[in-house]
Amino acid sequence: MSTCTIVMFHYVRDLKHSRYPEIKGCDLAAFRGQLDYIQSTYVPVSADDIRACLNGERSLPPEACLLTFDDGYLDHYTDVFPELVKRGLSGCFYPPVNAVQRDKVLEVNKIHLLLAHVGYAATDRLIETLRCEYERMTHQRTGLPSFEDLWKEYAHPGRFDTAEVIFFKRVLQHALPLDVRTVLLDRMFRQHMDADEITLARELYLSKDMLRIMAKAGMHIGSHGTSHAWLDKIDVDAQRREIDGSLAMLETVYGGKTFFWSIAYPFGGNNASLQEICSRRGAVFGMTTVAGPATVSWQNRLVLPRLDTNDLPHESATEPHK
Repeated sequence: MSTCTIVMFHYVRDLKHSRYPEIKGCDLAAFRGQLDYIQSTYVPVSADDIRACLNGERSLPPEACLLTFDDGYLDHYTDVFPELVKRGLSGCFYPPVNAVQRDKVLEVNKIHLLLAHVGYAATDRLIETLRCEYERMTHQRTGLPSFEDLWKEYAHPGRFDTAEVIFFKRVLQHALPLDVRTVLLDRMFRQHMDADEITLARELYLSKDMLRIMAKAGMHIGSHGTSHAWLDKIDVDAQRREIDGSLAMLETVYGGKTFFWSIAYPFGGNNASLQEICSRRGAVFGMTTVAGPATVSWQNRLVLPRLDTNDLPHESATEPHK
């Protein structure tokens, strides 16, 4: 039985010189410092090493470490990919299908961008806007919970976020019906953001051609669903559509060549029905956002834990954004 430290990254960029410096990501200089730390402390491995270990072909080396990058950001192509190639490292990249289309900003990223643009110190301003817009909707639609009830249920601090930030995220990620969330986010995006959605999507996400280049260079491209939904909060048919859509994209990325696939569950959300779907469709391994080292075995291959980038030392990382 082998163990592996799986490290999870999201935004990796020169934060100071980016459009939204307050976005909660890993600064590029800190990322390079963390790679120095990982290479001096761990033995970096690839997705193929994990596959071989699960198949009983070979064990992982002591202090194995796997690098994973979620959400399909342009940073992963412009900043991460060249740095990994220069160091002779392999990474696992997990883009949602809808991000790669590059014409709309995903809900999860609209939330990040609103918080980063308005400022985390002004989260109360966003919550007040949300309250006003939501209460206007409740006058027109019955059956929605009160704002006060939502606050009681979701305003609890997380590992890295205040209660206010967690409330803003969870309410707009999954607590409300999809059509309600969409309307609220669209209204807030138009009110607060300083650029149009298509421009921001093109700046934010990488393209399918970029993924093809990365795959040809030995990077592992895996599934992150289609829409970046909480996959444990949708029904089984919707879970199948999310997985099948992502596999169809991977087929085009790998150009018909034989490949194996893995999944990083968006937000870490998974359940028994989703694991069954992934298993039936041949997923080699799946990863959550539960913090901790992973025991790589056939029994738990679809629920491997990961550490956030901020759980390991590096020079000057900011807080994670999830």
